Amino acid sequence: MKTLILIPAAFAFVLATGCSAGLNQVPVEADQKTKVGISGSWEGVLQSTGAAEKGRIAFDLRTGHHTATGGVKMYDKSGVKTVAIEKVKVDGNQFIGQTKAFRSAECDCLVRTEFRGLVKGDVIDGVFVSTDDKGNKSQGNWAIYRSAKQ
Repeated sequence: MKTLILIPAAFAFVLATGCSAGLNQVPVEADQKTKVGISGSWEGVLQSTGAAEKGRIAFDLRTGHHTATGGVKMYDKSGVKTVAIEKVKVDGNQFIGQTKAFRSAECDCLVRTEFRGLVKGDVIDGVFVSTDDKGNKSQGNWAIYRSAKQ
């Protein structure tokens, strides 16, 4: 299975197509101190290992809120699609995010992607794994960058 690539929430890259379109509400599970520490506007990219697909991510968490807005622009052979982020959990410096299931043009199947990474100041980066409805997995790297604290 080839992986569609998602862009980790809002990171210092501005998409020509506009990453703000299609952002959804994302529940953020973290203690209040951690939420304050990761609040801001984040943008970034992801790239699958050994595949040409790539994507961009946008993520915005305002201080005092329990939900963020975010989404992933994925680029594959069928064009560009926006994939909703289902949830985010941050425990200390450990970041886990998951997309809602989406239809991949690469396999004509449903795919769900999980992002795992480390929060390091104004950067969150790590590895993502995409799993299709047949159990096939692919992975890659992602990084998001905080462009503004809120």
